[in-house]
Amino acid sequence: MNLFRIRKFYPNSLRWKLITGAAIIHAVLMSLFIWDLVVRQKDVLFERQQEHAHALSQTLAVTCAHWLISYDIAGLQELINAQRIYPELSFALITDIDNKVLAHTEPDKIGKRIVDMPEYAKNETLYASDQMVDVAVPVSLAGTHIGWVRIGINNQASNKKLKGIASDGILYALCAVLIGAVISWFLGTKLTSRLHTIQQTVRQIRAKGHFSRIDLSGNDEAALVAHEFNRMFARLQRNQQELKNLNEDLEFLVDERTEELQKSFDAIKQKNMELTETKEELEKARKLAILGVWEFDIITDKLTWSDEIYTIFELDKTTFKPSYEAFLKIVHPDDRDKVRTTYENALRTGEKYQMTHRIVTGQDRIKWVEEHGRAEFDDTGKLMLAIGTIYDISMQKEAEEKLKEAMTEIKKTNLAKSVFLSNMSHELRTPLNAILGYSQIFAEDRTLNEKQQSGIKTIRDAGDHLLMLINDILDLSKIEAGKLELFVQHIVFKRFLQSLCDIVRNRCAQKTIMFRYEPDKHLPDIIIADEVRLRQILLNLLSNAAKFTDNGYCLFAVKAESLADQKTMLTFIVEDSGPGIAEEQQADAFEPFKQLGERLKYAEGTGLGLSISLQLATLMNGTLSLISPVHRDDVAEYGPGSRFVFTAVVETCPMEATEKYIEPDAVYRLDGFEPGTRTILIVDDRPTNRAVLKDTLEPLGFLTTEASDGKEVPAACEQQRPDLILMDLVMPGVDGFTALRELKKMDRYAQIPVVAVTASLINKTSLKQRCEKVGFKGFLPKPFAKQDLLKILADLLNLALNQDHLAKPVDEQIVPPPSEILEQLQNHLADGNIDAIELMAADIAEMDSGVYRSFAKRLSQLAAEIQIKGIEQFIEQFYKK
Repeated sequence: MNLFRIRKFYPNSLRWKLITGAAIIHAVLMSLFIWDLVVRQKDVLFERQQEHAHALSQTLAVTCAHWLISYDIAGLQELINAQRIYPELSFALITDIDNKVLAHTEPDKIGKRIVDMPEYAKNETLYASDQMVDVAVPVSLAGTHIGWVRIGINNQASNKKLKGIASDGILYALCAVLIGAVISWFLGTKLTSRLHTIQQTVRQIRAKGHFSRIDLSGNDEAALVAHEFNRMFARLQRNQQELKNLNEDLEFLVDERTEELQKSFDAIKQKNMELTETKEELEKARKLAILGVWEFDIITDKLTWSDEIYTIFELDKTTFKPSYEAFLKIVHPDDRDKVRTTYENALRTGEKYQMTHRIVTGQDRIKWVEEHGRAEFDDTGKLMLAIGTIYDISMQKEAEEKLKEAMTEIKKTNLAKSVFLSNMSHELRTPLNAILGYSQIFAEDRTLNEKQQSGIKTIRDAGDHLLMLINDILDLSKIEAGKLELFVQHIVFKRFLQSLCDIVRNRCAQKTIMFRYEPDKHLPDIIIADEVRLRQILLNLLSNAAKFTDNGYCLFAVKAESLADQKTMLTFIVEDSGPGIAEEQQADAFEPFKQLGERLKYAEGTGLGLSISLQLATLMNGTLSLISPVHRDDVAEYGPGSRFVFTAVVETCPMEATEKYIEPDAVYRLDGFEPGTRTILIVDDRPTNRAVLKDTLEPLGFLTTEASDGKEVPAACEQQRPDLILMDLVMPGVDGFTALRELKKMDRYAQIPVVAVTASLINKTSLKQRCEKVGFKGFLPKPFAKQDLLKILADLLNLALNQDHLAKPVDEQIVPPPSEILEQLQNHLADGNIDAIELMAADIAEMDSGVYRSFAKRLSQLAAEIQIKGIEQFIEQFYKK
């Protein structure tokens, strides 16, 4: 019965709606919070399980690499057995490159092949569910993929932990809902108690019919309504005697007035309800956003805080009394003056303000808060109060600090990478300087026999290839950092193209494939472009065409289209009849470190060439595109083939505007001085570098002196005054920059031209500019090309640089021996008898008065280098004829 009365009394009351609504919202929010917590925890546990699986797989992949390459099955099985210490491990296995199981936690599966391994050598999650995570990681050694590691991790422990979290969360949520319901009942009762007092008084008046005063204190709306209510009934009481004396004529007026008063009362009540609802909405918004609201009454010097401010400041509302002075003490000492100045300025000018500052909470923790506030004035301009909000932004500040730390760490990493590349470049270029330097010297030695010259050429080609790889890695690093620049110069275009053709033609001849060069009839004489980068792009495309083509041809076509303002659109086409690139792989063709399809069988190269070529083409405002296949399937003698098209717009100028052209592979000499009359001082801390320069210069007629450190330069100049100094920049003790500065202070040696010689080329542009600023007259990178050294000497010593035509070899016409001889050679090749082929080559050279000597020479070179495929193709091209 009592329950029925309560239900009957409350359903439509404001108090019941407030209590019920707050309790329901609190329950929904807590349910959403627990659900979100469980979902997030599930994602975190699942992500950690995958990270754990990948980390365990990568560790096992690194550990087993050497045992896998040596095919140590027992050692691999020991590694797998060692993984059993992890209770969550479902299985672990190691396979070779053919996906054959070499070790397994289940021994009966050893020797079987796994069919669902990844297609490409990269880390991959094969299967992921609530029950298990299955990952595969490639095993690599020296950049070569040699096998796989695959591990399965079960999620039983994570699921158990997740269930525990969910159970605890539900229990906590039920407790929180119960507490929230009690708090809602208390707050609802407290907020509506004053209205309830008014309601009860009105009911008593209606029931008893006599006046009863409403005793409510304060300045809120309820107190104002009670005050007006008391005044109204007091006035009615004073006029009650007059109303009794009035006749029926006044009754209508009394009734009308009563009706108006009732309407006024209803309007006030409605407005009070609206204000209450608005307060409730604001209260909810503050609680959700943890947004504190404050009000400072200037007249009464009273500061009022909302509950959220106490929460943010971590203060006890029952014991702490807010005031302006107390608030300033909470502000961090370093921010106190700023806060005080901002407040005082706002109170003085009335302008709105916004600021962030730190506070020291009641629990001695430092937080960041953001404040918005303004001052309010009355109609006369008198300052009445200030109001504002406070919002906790500590998490935002923490995220900003973490971002700053991450950016700092990235900068440190990039700096470390640059330092590493610089050191590695210097250390690799230094021995290469000796290798390539002496290979250039020996290449011009006419006393060496053909086999020795072939060996020297092999050394130089290998050194050039290694230098190209070093430059590719440095170029990629510069491109990623956005530091790669172009250095344009005048290029004798037709000679430039011819030099490229000579290089590629020789490579094609070694593989007995046809090389076709198809230049436009209207090519410009001189173009203005970066010769090094243009050569790098074209030589990479042409070298790839020759490298990946075993049968057929390589085509190099150049077209020119004249534009306005002395500009020309150049189109370079490089086409081959090789294996081509599948359409689904073409998107990855320009990615770094990628070699696709049939190209994987060619171990040579890093896979950086096309990626760098595309970046360079873009830097030159050009385009680089790929078309494959270019041949029909019914063309049996050719493969699908590929066609690369590179376009660029360049400026042109007349022939007389350029300097003398230096052919890369030609032999040059310096004229205009008597041998033994010019002295060059070589300054380098490494004896091998000094020896290379000395052995290069002395055959040209120069005298040389040496110094192993920058501090020895003045003494060396005093002993024999040099005409020019070749100085290394990086030396222990006194480096090249310091040595040059000291030399410039000496009037006797200040005019001697000094050339910078360095292997530190990670920031070549800035280094070259620095050298010019200090006073170096030339810049020679290591390893150096002899032609570059001779050009610098010619410019600085006023010498003539002329080509030595006597040193250029003359191509010989190859005449094959009779078919029966060719048949014998094929038989020896089929048996793998290279020694017999070498003996036959010697006999063929003496047959018929040496008419077959050129054939025998080429055959002997191929046999000496054990190029089985080259010998086969070389014999077949004549045997078919």
